[in-house]
Amino acid sequence: MNKTTDFLALPVLSLADARIIGKVQSVLFDEGAKQAIYLAISVDGKTSLLPYDKVMSKSDAVVIDSTLSLVDACDVDMSALNTVDGKDIYTQTGEFKGKALEVELFASGKTSKIVAEGASYTPSAFQHIGDVLLLKPVKKRTVRHTIPKDTTDRKVTILEQPTRNNVSSNKIAKQVQDNVLPQKPIAIEQGSPLFSQDALEKIVGQEVVYIDTDERTPARIIGDYDFLLGRTLLHDLTTYAGTLLAKQGTVITKDLVETAARYGKLVDLTLNSSYK
Repeated sequence: MNKTTDFLALPVLSLADARIIGKVQSVLFDEGAKQAIYLAISVDGKTSLLPYDKVMSKSDAVVIDSTLSLVDACDVDMSALNTVDGKDIYTQTGEFKGKALEVELFASGKTSKIVAEGASYTPSAFQHIGDVLLLKPVKKRTVRHTIPKDTTDRKVTILEQPTRNNVSSNKIAKQVQDNVLPQKPIAIEQGSPLFSQDALEKIVGQEVVYIDTDERTPARIIGDYDFLLGRTLLHDLTTYAGTLLAKQGTVITKDLVETAARYGKLVDLTLNSSYK
């Protein structure tokens, strides 16, 4: 790792001429100080520029191939170049952060970091480099709001599904009002799809209170779906596997209701039937 201070005042040795042609005055960077571009060298009282990539080695002297590597300063746009060493560092609010003491460079001349008094910066930390090094505005961190944990000792009571036999109508109404009445899906036998109590009530047009599956006797099913008796099928009624249960035009009887219940097709029986 090279440092800009290691170059300053070093003699420049030309191998082709076997002589010291001058001394390094400064290291010149691009506008963003991301890359060392030239070494400014005093040659016979004039300033010449040595491209950084023409430096063959550096020890007690900077070694170059020949003076042909030098570039006349008059042929270079000096306004696009910057020095860094010794310049003051300021924030956007005018706070003085110290002086840039040196720049650490990779072998390619790319800037590793700019070392200041008690701190170091990458080139991306600066908004502009001119007579001073101006830091970018500091971004304010967004405060994250977290939801506080509930420290109270609260207990949740899950209510059982009410039936007409053990819950009064007033209590059921109170539970619905408090939005605590659980909505449990009801499963019909033979692997039929699940459907909620609300969905079936919309189809039937009246309140339906369910009991346990093992209590759903054929007589109970007929009682829940007696409104279907006498209707006529509008389409063929089939199982989920495609087996025909009843043809279009069949008049719905108790036996058909029980068959549809076994195969989970009560909803289809309801939707696909009407009174002629």
